[in-house]
Amino acid sequence: MLTVSTILARKGVKVIVVRPDQSLREALATLAEHSIGALLVVDGAGALVGILSERDIVREAVKNEKFFDKPVSSIMTVTPRPAAIRRGALQPSQTIGASR
Repeated sequence: MLTVSTILARKGVKVIVVRPDQSLREALATLAEHSIGALLVVDGAGALVGILSERDIVREAVKNEKFFDKPVSSIMTVTPRPAAIRRGALQPSQTIGASR
């Protein structure tokens, strides 16, 4: 079974973050620069306040072509639930989807 720890072993444990007040344009550049599909959103103290995924961005782009200058906080998923390292790889995404 593919687990979160297996994925982390392959992709590495470096976590890329964005602030809630950064623009979606900046977030997109960060996603592209690191070839990743999601960013953790942290406040000034480094506390996790949300997650921003490619899917969040695509949904907003379809509704609003001028979305680039909106802040990350306007479309991020608030308070994502962390996954246990030993959980199956499908479980975290199923959990996040269930919390919407």
